[in-house]
Amino acid sequence: MAKSTTGIAGPTYAGLDVSLKETAVCIVDDAGKTVFERMVPTDPGLLASCLAKHAPGLERFGIESGATSAWLWRVISSRSTAGRSASPAIDASQAPRSWSRCPV
Repeated sequence: MAKSTTGIAGPTYAGLDVSLKETAVCIVDDAGKTVFERMVPTDPGLLASCLAKHAPGLERFGIESGATSAWLWRVISSRSTAGRSASPAIDASQAPRSWSRCPV
């Protein structure tokens, strides 16, 4: 997992697969193409910086439910314009059903 594209124009969307030490960050563009994919330390400041740098047009982000979800969501959404449309937590067991309804 080490995909990265710079110079993204237009809306982007991010998913965060959270564990205690590292978080898998995946950012896609409006067409659903993966433009960034990397492991980042589970630190809200680092994650917010990563999203700001690699997803400047961030429209929405989702966080996997878990022990650190509320903490990460509060900090990231307070630093991001996407906070108003963030998905505070996604239950991993329910994610495939939710994603099947997504247009992208």
